[in-house]
Amino acid sequence: MTVAPPWRRRGTPLRGRDELLARLRAATGTQVLYGLGGVGKTSLALELAGSFAAEGAPVWWVAAQDGARLAGGLRAVARRVGLGEEELATGQTADLLWERLAALAGPWLLVLDPAAAHAELTAVLDARTRVLGPGHPVTVATREAVERTGRTLPE
Repeated sequence: MTVAPPWRRRGTPLRGRDELLARLRAATGTQVLYGLGGVGKTSLALELAGSFAAEGAPVWWVAAQDGARLAGGLRAVARRVGLGEEELATGQTADLLWERLAALAGPWLLVLDPAAAHAELTAVLDARTRVLGPGHPVTVATREAVERTGRTLPE
């Protein structure tokens, strides 16, 4: 399962989103981009990912439209940051992943897109808050506002 950002989907440069992109770049915690289909949530998340990648920061992109894809994507990210199969077999993938990400030196970005509200997403984001606290950015792009994820954008 790939967790690379879909760079090929980057189109023309974003226009009129500089302020929002700067707010996302400066934000910590979970940021939720939500709105109707086609308004640019994924494009904005890709620009954000590009700004992190340009600085050499690791960026992971996980499909989260259902529990199975979310779990598979998180396991793939976990392997990339050094978690082994024995650790992943404990059933605590989210907690272990967040702990490992918190220990990384320097910035990183995890994007969950497309995301849909479901119990597994809520559990993963709750674990993120429990382990990481308010630091480290996670960006969620969805057509619906996701409860219990922190601040939502746009405001």
